[in-house]
Amino acid sequence: MFDRNKGTAISELNKFSMSRFIEFNSELNFYDPTTALLIEKIPLLPISGEYILNKYRANGRIDLISYDIYGTVNLWWVLLMYNKIYSFQDVISNTKLYYPSKNAIENLILSLKTSEGMWLK
Repeated sequence: MFDRNKGTAISELNKFSMSRFIEFNSELNFYDPTTALLIEKIPLLPISGEYILNKYRANGRIDLISYDIYGTVNLWWVLLMYNKIYSFQDVISNTKLYYPSKNAIENLILSLKTSEGMWLK
């Protein structure tokens, strides 16, 4: 994947980094998810599959679940948003997670890119 603004390749590590899609509020010193249109669209993607947590992938390790499903730990935030999970403490054994396909996520990201190169509202 290429960053069209810079004309450079984006590494797999940064490709799905949440900070690319959310505005940083310097006054409050955090990324503000209320500014991201992407955040509103993630739960609307079609279900691609389901994942039932077992005792080896539970206890808040949503990054490992992301790796199992997508082959990267960088889509953990998609799993949380897609399943309306607001705390890592809710990622426990026998929880059923639904997930969209990686292709659907990538297509959504590309469709929301504005002429300014941001995914903001």
